[in-house]
Amino acid sequence: MANVYAVVPQSGWWWNPAEGGRGFALEVQNGTIYLAGYLYDPSGRATWLAAGPAAMSGSTFSAPLITYLGGQSLTGTYHPVTGTMNSGNVSIVFSDPSHGVMTWPGGTVPIERFNIVAGGVNAPVSPTAPQTGWWWNPAEGGRGYTIEVQNGTLYMAGYMYDAAGNPTWYAFGPTLPVSTDTYQGVWQQYGNGQTLTGLFKPAQMVNANVGNVTLKFQSPTVASLTMPNGVVIPLSRFQFGSSIPTVASFSGNYSGSFSGADNGTFSVSLGNDGRIIGTGYSTVYNLTFTVSGTVSSSGSVSMTSTGYAGSATFSGSIDSANGSVTGRWSVPNTAYSGIFSGLKR
Repeated sequence: MANVYAVVPQSGWWWNPAEGGRGFALEVQNGTIYLAGYLYDPSGRATWLAAGPAAMSGSTFSAPLITYLGGQSLTGTYHPVTGTMNSGNVSIVFSDPSHGVMTWPGGTVPIERFNIVAGGVNAPVSPTAPQTGWWWNPAEGGRGYTIEVQNGTLYMAGYMYDAAGNPTWYAFGPTLPVSTDTYQGVWQQYGNGQTLTGLFKPAQMVNANVGNVTLKFQSPTVASLTMPNGVVIPLSRFQFGSSIPTVASFSGNYSGSFSGADNGTFSVSLGNDGRIIGTGYSTVYNLTFTVSGTVSSSGSVSMTSTGYAGSATFSGSIDSANGSVTGRWSVPNTAYSGIFSGLKR
């Protein structure tokens, strides 16, 4: 059965596993994508460029690639970006919520969601966890941060500028919390990796300790970030779509079908707390099974089956704009897999 619904990609970290060291931070809000690519310039310096926000067309995202110049550094006083430069165009065609093919000045490459920890992309997401996506200090526009937590482990990047005004980025993590709501560690910087149009070469750690960082969450959408010079700045979720989806915004009843090594239908309910419960029916085996799981504030869906279907996993996304759900299912350690799709009733 063909997937009749547009694919909704998952928000979070993406990469090409064959080209480690550079990657992409992607977030979807109400059918609109904001993307950043982190990579290296010909001198080996860490650099980044951004695309969007731009609305998807079906399962495709397309936008100009923009290089931003002259903004605030890691510990410098605030001043806005002084210029921009068009660096080409990017287009991504998503085949399912966690896979796509990207075409940009560097050619055409496959990309997929990145597991911060083993199995992290498909791990259930707590409704009280920090939201995956773009964060910023509204009083200091021009630099920002991408945050994702998988199974309690956080990976974060800061996108800003060096003392000369060149765009640069720093990474923090992966790391577990030191307390319920606090992460601590050091900013690190990589260099000498693959450029926008160059052949693959692995990146190297060029500074293992740029400075200390403490990130404390007051809620899933509000945090405070302590910079290496001791300055504490407020962070909040960055809204670029019509609104930032919440877990509660996905609540309701959904139904649809699945196909592949097995086929049938499903019907589930999503609560205001992000919990999923429901049933599936196999038309091949004429059997019913139970499914349960969670949906995150970014619309990422993670479900597991019990009963006849054993421990099949369902991983996908919900489009907050129209209530369509798409994804893939599989049975671990077997060849059984397929796709699923549905709509909010």
